Amino acid sequence: MTENDNQDTDLMVAEAEQTEEDAKVEASMAIIKAVKTAEAAELAKSRPPAEDTALAELVEPESHEEEEGEYLSHDPLICGTLAVKSHAIEFLQNYLPAKVQESVDLSTINVEPESYVEDTLRKKMSDLVYSVKTKDGRDAFIYVALEHQSTVDRMISFRLQKYMLLLWERHKKNKIPGKLPIIYPLVLYNGKEKYTAPLNFWELFEDPVLAKEVMGGDYTLIDLQSMHDNEINYNNVTSLVLSVMKHIHDDDTLNMLDLLFGRCKVALSLDKKEDYLLLRMVIEYTNPKVPVEKRKRLEKVIKNHLSKKEGEIAVKTIKDSYKEEGRVEGRVEGAEHKSLQIATNLLNQSLDKSFVASVTGLPISEVTQLQSNIHSAGSS
Repeated sequence: MTENDNQDTDLMVAEAEQTEEDAKVEASMAIIKAVKTAEAAELAKSRPPAEDTALAELVEPESHEEEEGEYLSHDPLICGTLAVKSHAIEFLQNYLPAKVQESVDLSTINVEPESYVEDTLRKKMSDLVYSVKTKDGRDAFIYVALEHQSTVDRMISFRLQKYMLLLWERHKKNKIPGKLPIIYPLVLYNGKEKYTAPLNFWELFEDPVLAKEVMGGDYTLIDLQSMHDNEINYNNVTSLVLSVMKHIHDDDTLNMLDLLFGRCKVALSLDKKEDYLLLRMVIEYTNPKVPVEKRKRLEKVIKNHLSKKEGEIAVKTIKDSYKEEGRVEGRVEGAEHKSLQIATNLLNQSLDKSFVASVTGLPISEVTQLQSNIHSAGSS
């Protein structure tokens, strides 16, 4: 083979490699374009709901619109580049902290076809999500926020928290419940101004140390089930509510109330000033566990822990609530009975069961059963 033949062969190989690389870039650009243009449909489950969008607007960076003709779309350039796996690995090898690189296997990264940036911020920033495995085989993510506005967004660490929460939510829905994956956040900034935004979430608070201490550590748990009765402060009005909630699973509800009313005399005395509002709420709360035939005994339990006059007032109030409850239930039952009558009449006229369900508001399953009963009665 001549030297010219060798050169031609080398050239053909180089062109083939370039063509393959170009194809990778084009494919990556197509992925990015699909994500950006079809986002409303594809990301409905992972995008923030309306209230989150409203929250995002509260922290939207100050508007510094680029002058007409000056705006550059950085998205295709940087996203198209970093969507190619080999380029992404090279980028991350250069900029991921050494400690992070020691814990992840960059050869396992994949570009996830999703975005968490709000529509209102599309011209100012975009994002890339990589899934990756840790070196011990666990799931993890690398989240890259791409800031291409000319000014610094001081709230970027807030946004990172929000976007990572949404990413965890998506992961939780798609995976078997378990531990959450680590997310490694990066921010790529190419604005005109010197970067001055806080590099961590806590620096956004007036007291960063306190914020990290109370929100970054363990939350305070009030575990009523493991708490001893003596640990409840019976000298305040909330003791009645907490005690009842703690013992709501006891087998004998009336005996439980009798015992707790005796312990919570201070609470009952304070509740008197509020016309026994808490007492009425407690009775309503425990009502499903007190059969109708035992309500007389409940009245006696209440009177045992109040003065005669106050006991009578409290019991009368509770009786009135029972009567109102009965009236509401009666109205509901009456309305349901009327709906069944209308449905029966319509079905007897051979009207479609779906139409009958829509007119009466009855579930289609109930209308179907009613129709079956009518047919059975007619054939017997």
